[in-house]
Amino acid sequence: MALFPSTHIPGRRVLAGVSVVLLLAAACGDDDDDTVSDVGSDDTNATQLEGTDWVLSADAPLGVALEAIAVTAQFEDGKVSGHSGCNRYSASYALDGDSLTIGPDIAGTNMACPPAQMAVEQAYLGRLPKVAEYAIDGDTLTMTDDGGDTILRFEATDPTQAIQGAWEATSYYAGT
Repeated sequence: MALFPSTHIPGRRVLAGVSVVLLLAAACGDDDDDTVSDVGSDDTNATQLEGTDWVLSADAPLGVALEAIAVTAQFEDGKVSGHSGCNRYSASYALDGDSLTIGPDIAGTNMACPPAQMAVEQAYLGRLPKVAEYAIDGDTLTMTDDGGDTILRFEATDPTQAIQGAWEATSYYAGT
């Protein structure tokens, strides 16, 4: 007895979803500009805290190996959310100049993941409430604690570049 028969619809839906994302990325992409510019709400072309997709940098001082584990943050309207290594998270934040307060309450999903992902998630979520200030230099967001020590470092990403590389669509779902 086959566990996944050839008519397994959810797999086709996943492939269809990936196909749609690829088509949208191709339609929205701009081959002439691979930089993160025009991010933010003003005309200075400076990367802004809000409205930017941030990915935790490989050199972030977490105290555990980040390896290929994605940790993200998006700041919008007083809420920071993203992927914490295993689960999705959300917390409130407040800005006052270059002062940044996150939490203290952080909500999240509660899935179990391999130990490396769980270690990254615990280290990351443990640091968020310790953030006292932030600074953006180019496309790098650095968060420091009240002693001025760097505790998190992010890089701005361009969501239209999230699916990179050569792709070949082998089928698509037409809805029937």
